[in-house]
Amino acid sequence: SCGTGGVPADATTTVAPTTSAPASSTGAATTSPASTTSPATTSPATTSTVAAAVQFGAQLVDGRLVLAGTVSSDLERLALVERAAGAVDPANVANQLAVDPSAVTVPADRFTAFLDLLGLMPLNLVAADLECTGVEVSVRGSYADDAFRDSFGSAAKRVGVAAALTERKPATTPQAAALEAELNALVAAEPILFDKGSTNISAFSVATVQKVAGMAKRYAGVTIEVQGHTDSEGDPGRNLTLSEQRAGSVRDALAALGVPVADLTANGFGITQLITDANGNEIPDKSRRVVFGVTVV
Repeated sequence: SCGTGGVPADATTTVAPTTSAPASSTGAATTSPASTTSPATTSPATTSTVAAAVQFGAQLVDGRLVLAGTVSSDLERLALVERAAGAVDPANVANQLAVDPSAVTVPADRFTAFLDLLGLMPLNLVAADLECTGVEVSVRGSYADDAFRDSFGSAAKRVGVAAALTERKPATTPQAAALEAELNALVAAEPILFDKGSTNISAFSVATVQKVAGMAKRYAGVTIEVQGHTDSEGDPGRNLTLSEQRAGSVRDALAALGVPVADLTANGFGITQLITDANGNEIPDKSRRVVFGVTVV
């Protein structure tokens, strides 16, 4: 009942650099940034104001940070990647930045402002797009509660960045069911592991827990139950306690990553819901697990 199972493979794939900037996403977000182009005028006689094109940006989606666009130097690219990797596990950073020495060099104060907000997005926001035109920085996104909105909004104001923030929307019953299936598919592919005989979440599972947190923040009006299970080896009473404590550890980790405490509960089931094969034989590695139940309040 104290085994840790195998180490999950890194689920993040590094893709070839692209000069496209992240697409806007303040709800369910995509992981492939779309190109940003200046809108064309509809008539030669019409005078219009064309927004400056985004040079580079960062997108927060389901606990991951996607960096895309063009920077003027390797030093700029390195600074962006390092700040993102300080905000989330490096496995949850997708680096799609390209370097072009002819690109605009961003003023130092604007680049620093971008870095500051990049580091704050995963904790304070649900989903977000942080963009830099080479001259100005802007951010739009969604938040889980007023405290996170105020924290991020105050930081943006301090560095002179316009922040357009909206509250996340309540889940419908089908959305809650889909979220539960998505969470459990993730932890089936990347099980949440613990140090042997411990309630401490393994370092191998930090990236997975961050992705769970990002997904768990998606909707208001839900209760997310963290459910702990063990295999049948050992004393049933001790296994029940261990399952409860491990579920509690995951709940606490999610709260520390910005999931509102009111959204979370934890429960342990010990050996009462074992996973078996077609012949009724237990599969211990699968019995030892943390899964999730999502219901609309």
